[in-house]
Amino acid sequence: MSQLVWKTLSKAVPVDAVVQSKGIQLASRCYYCDMSPPSGHPKHNTKTLLHSFMEGDLATAIWQHFAMNMGFHLQRALSVEQRLHQWWACHVIRKEDSISQKLFPCYILWEIWIARNRAKYDGVRPSLHKILSTICWKAKLPVSFFPQVRYRSPSTQTPTSFLNVAVTHGTSQLPSPLGFWNNGQTSLLHISATTEIVKWYRSSPGWVKINVDGLALGNLGLSGGGGICRGDKGNFIFAFTTGYGHGSNVHVELRAFHDGIYCCLSKGLKKVIIESDSLLLINLISGEASPGWKWEAWISRIKTLMALAEVKIAHIFREGNAPTDSLAQMGSANQSFMIFDDIQSLPPRTRGTIFLDELSLGAIRKAHSL
Repeated sequence: MSQLVWKTLSKAVPVDAVVQSKGIQLASRCYYCDMSPPSGHPKHNTKTLLHSFMEGDLATAIWQHFAMNMGFHLQRALSVEQRLHQWWACHVIRKEDSISQKLFPCYILWEIWIARNRAKYDGVRPSLHKILSTICWKAKLPVSFFPQVRYRSPSTQTPTSFLNVAVTHGTSQLPSPLGFWNNGQTSLLHISATTEIVKWYRSSPGWVKINVDGLALGNLGLSGGGGICRGDKGNFIFAFTTGYGHGSNVHVELRAFHDGIYCCLSKGLKKVIIESDSLLLINLISGEASPGWKWEAWISRIKTLMALAEVKIAHIFREGNAPTDSLAQMGSANQSFMIFDDIQSLPPRTRGTIFLDELSLGAIRKAHSL
């Protein structure tokens, strides 16, 4: 979902207008509006990004539905970016609802895009009723991150939170896809999974943070690693990608961790926070887990480098380590060492995920439990 938002803001979503701009000829058609409007009709030119996500019949109905029931007044937007800024600028009473406010338009963009693809490739005509229900169901997922928020019955007249407006009052006539409501009475959602928002955070003043990751394509398969170093204001310092030949997951995580510290020291950085999404690796280096004999040499090298500077180690969930993961994939594919001192020299996918980190949108992590 975050990739779609980034591509939408970058005008890189392959709607008809974008495809045609690359010199590919195709018949344009909108899969949201009434089928086959006549030539010259206002709806005939329906291949643009703005029409697909903002001005089409389906998109307009979705945005108006939620804006009206949430008490937002959305002016006509000239771009998707402007619409997102309009939405995010709306006042939210409760601080914990601000994350939901940021996520909600992302759900809308995602479901519009899913509906378009199903119509185009599967011949399934978009259903406004189903799309609204799905968006409302997804909007409930982050609620477990804020235990003080409770779902309320559709008969509630004065919802007290952003989520309640979106989920209950705004869709009281819509049947829930999983039957959350029971005869107009409050019915809490009991699921065997919890969700939370995972974000990348800047380092403390005076410190730099480097995120590292290792990747093995199958155990003992081709592997690679990468890292991205940023300053305490989120400014890009450098990044690296490298290949490690054939190896195991733990082996490449250790090597990426080692190379990350080495690169920082080679650039004269002496106060370093290093983050990895491998909890096993963090426990091995911190001494909370006992390493096998084959990892002792690399752990010893890492500790030797750590003694040359002030180094803190931290764990980050995989969902918050997306930019580094893309560099690890690049290293496993190219099997060569590259260092990037300019953010513009990074691959577009990596630059995009760094941009999303700066927006502080975060990613949804779902943890299953019995």
